[in-house]
Amino acid sequence: IDPAWLCWHQFALSKCLQPASPIDMLPLTFEQLKPSKLQFDLALSMGVLYHRRSPLDHLQALWQSLRPGGKVVVETLVVDLPGNAQLCPDKRYAGMGNVFPLPSPALLSQWLTQVGFIDIQILGLSLTRAAEQRQTSWINTFSLEHFLTEDRLHTLEGLPAPWRMMIQGQRPDS
Repeated sequence: IDPAWLCWHQFALSKCLQPASPIDMLPLTFEQLKPSKLQFDLALSMGVLYHRRSPLDHLQALWQSLRPGGKVVVETLVVDLPGNAQLCPDKRYAGMGNVFPLPSPALLSQWLTQVGFIDIQILGLSLTRAAEQRQTSWINTFSLEHFLTEDRLHTLEGLPAPWRMMIQGQRPDS
């Protein structure tokens, strides 16, 4: 699901090229779904978690949207902090005004366990690079490089630079 019609049209075009693909997309927000009515084999939460005021509620809703044995993949920003720490930006983070709790990698793993996921695996963890979010000839607004210090280790707000983490978990079979 993705509420952006542009994303849905891009998906529809790709579906025309691969009509036998067992993947579908709905132009809805997550809140518009009724998790008890739909059960998915795989749920992807890509770049959403750090925009949620209550990340645990979001993870719980993902868990509920899966059939028993289903998997979730969460791609999100995290911060390089020790243990089960989190960063709660005051007003802005790397120039963004809609960023809520940013967990450490250990805390994100704990959140998945707390919600009920098992077989949690970190699929990737790396410092977010300015090349990932950059200005182009067709998007010339400010980008990540404008909001990092020269050493790229901190945001201009003086906070740790964002790391990108991809993690998966599975809903138990029973």
